[in-house]
Amino acid sequence: SLILAQRVVGVPESAVVSGFITGTKYQRLTDAQKLGYVSGVMDSLAYSQLEPFTNCPDNIVNSQAQGIVDKYMKEHPEDWHYSMAETVRRALHSFCLKRVKENKGKP
Repeated sequence: SLILAQRVVGVPESAVVSGFITGTKYQRLTDAQKLGYVSGVMDSLAYSQLEPFTNCPDNIVNSQAQGIVDKYMKEHPEDWHYSMAETVRRALHSFCLKRVKENKGKP
């Protein structure tokens, strides 16, 4: 689905390495390309029923997810050389865990 997202939103082929892009290359994408990439990763995660979505109390929309990922990237430049798909998963998982902790005990 990431290669399909590349074609649909116009992620430059030079940004794709073995089916994924790194955080460094993600930083160079336009906002529209970032949104398409993050949306594709979210679809893959949701379809696989893996974390972060199974325990997240919020219904995260694509543009919110892009904001969460972009904030995570700014706060973790040491991760920029990793696969961006894994970084998206980590960013959303971290966000959801924080939300679960904040919402414990709330009606």
